[in-house]
Amino acid sequence: MGVAIWLEPPPGVLHTVLSETMDRLPAAISAFHDSPRFRAHMTVTSSLTPEHAARPAEVLTELRAFLAAVDDDTSIYANARVALAATTPQYGGRFFNKVYLPVARDAPLVDLARFARARYLAAPASGPEAVAQWAESGFLPHFSLLYNEKPIDDALDVDIKRETAALTSLLSSSDDARSWRLQDSVLSIVVCEGPIETWKTIATSHPEK
Repeated sequence: MGVAIWLEPPPGVLHTVLSETMDRLPAAISAFHDSPRFRAHMTVTSSLTPEHAARPAEVLTELRAFLAAVDDDTSIYANARVALAATTPQYGGRFFNKVYLPVARDAPLVDLARFARARYLAAPASGPEAVAQWAESGFLPHFSLLYNEKPIDDALDVDIKRETAALTSLLSSSDDARSWRLQDSVLSIVVCEGPIETWKTIATSHPEK
């Protein structure tokens, strides 16, 4: 995974409930007691080149500029939103998406990921054809709630639904409750190497108020 760009929800109710839910799952469900803790985030892309990883603040400045880009006389991203695409947790087959919430693949978010992939990865992954193919089938935006290897059986499903009830209630309350302006996202550069507990954030960019 190497060095990654993370997109995080801005401070607010959704961020708080997401974080509380992620803390509660391993604390309240004994089968998940060994799950590592991590921040609520969506990975925009990983595997940044060493050159760009060494200049994280510059990368974040460029990403902010991209989000503020204008096309002719209108801002493309002025009203773009990041939207969680499900109101209940989904289960995946891999450690890193065992319990997760998918994110809608809206065009501005995909454009941001394509821009980052093309600019900050090494060839051949950064080439036009490779980026287009990745954006079509490899970019699966989501917010993981839990990292774990255990399969989800019926008993664990009941436990997870119980411990995520507050989050489900919030996400089900309105479209605005499960989305936020793309420009309001917090962006971070994170070194995702070694044990998850040792992952290190090396730069963070908060939206201008």
